[in-house]
Formats: sequence, structure tokens, C-alpha cells
Amino acid sequence: VDHDALVELAEARFAGLPEGTIAQAEPGRFAGTVRAGGVRADQAHLAAAYEAPGLHDDDHYATRLFSDIVGSGASSRLFQAVREERGLAYSVWSAFAPYRDGGLFYHYAATARREAAAASALVDEVLAEAAKTASERERERALAQAKAGLLMSLESSWGQASYVARQLAIHGRLVEPAEIVHALEAVTLDEIRAAGAKILSGPRARATIGVPAVRAA
Repeated sequence: VDHDALVELAEARFAGLPEGTIAQAEPGRFAGTVRAGGVRADQAHLAAAYEAPGLHDDDHYATRLFSDIVGSGASSRLFQAVREERGLAYSVWSAFAPYRDGGLFYHYAATARREAAAASALVDEVLAEAAKTASERERERALAQAKAGLLMSLESSWGQASYVARQLAIHGRLVEPAEIVHALEAVTLDEIRAAGAKILSGPRARATIGVPAVRAA
């Protein structure tokens, strides 16, 4: 593919489109609720979400690393404690989703119905402990994982195009990957712990399938 020819084709078709402006989003409003699905299932599905920083908040990188420490991959605290050590869940993980108007930190576990209450309690315990005792080794692992995920996502043409479009839509400019890597590397262990503690001190929304909400609360 000839780059200059591709640019000319794009200009011919899209140069006349109005530029527009980035809409100003109102801050999202988070309300903690509890919902129990009436579907009878062989397994219990437990999910919870907390209010978290948005893309423009200073602590959203620290929150990303906290989430990776507690629930991203087989070496995470949730996987090790809930699945490997206690055998309470078939699947358990956490994730962080930052948006322009706010964010969510959420976690999920699939477990036997009889183990739902124990699994839910252990998840809460692991999260609270991580906010106090996350280690430097865990910070380094989460940092390496975050950087690798970012850089590998840019290996394809689709990944590059998606990244550029996302940065322009959110920030109005192209945020270079090196800038994101630098911001991640600047996050301290104390900031990661503080981000976790802040999230867990806020309201929580819970949803369950296969088990009454009161048993998983």
C-alpha cells in the first residue's frame, strides 16, 4: 500500500466533513444497588462494581495497576486465593473501565451455588487486603503487564487505527504510547494502595445469578 496514495484517497472522501467539537460530558452518577437474577443455574455468577476514576482523573493509572494486581491473570491475588488456594471459583477476575465521565472497577466470579457466600466473602477480603499490602513486586508485575498489553495492541493496523481514533475522540489529540508508559511508570506503590482503598470505601453495585442476593451480599 502506498502511503501517499492512501492519504489522498482519505482526503478526497473525508476532507469535507465538519470538524465538530468534543462534547462536554456530565460526571456519571453511580448508585450502589443489589440485583438477583431469577434464572436457576448450575453455577452461581457473582458480579460487583464500584465507582472508579475516569480517563481525565489523576489516579486512573494507579487504579489500573490496582485492578491488575488483584484480578488480572493467573498470578493475581483473586485467582490465587479464590481459585488456586481455596478452590471456590471456576473463574474469577477483576477489571477497570475508565470513561470520559467516570469509571468502573468491577469483579466477577463463577462458583458452585453452595460456595457462593464463601467465595463472595473471600473476594471482599482479598480486595481489602490488597489495598493495604500490595507489594513492590506486584507493582512491577502489573506495570510490565500493562505496558506489554498496550504495545502489543498496537502491532496490527486495526490496533493502530483504533488507538489513534480513541485518543482523538477522548483527548482531542494523539497521546503517544510513550506518554502513557511514562505515566504508568510514575505510579508509586502508595498511590496504588490509596486508589484501591478509595474505590472500596465508596458505594458498590452487586448482581447475582443462580443464588439469592442476600446469600452473596
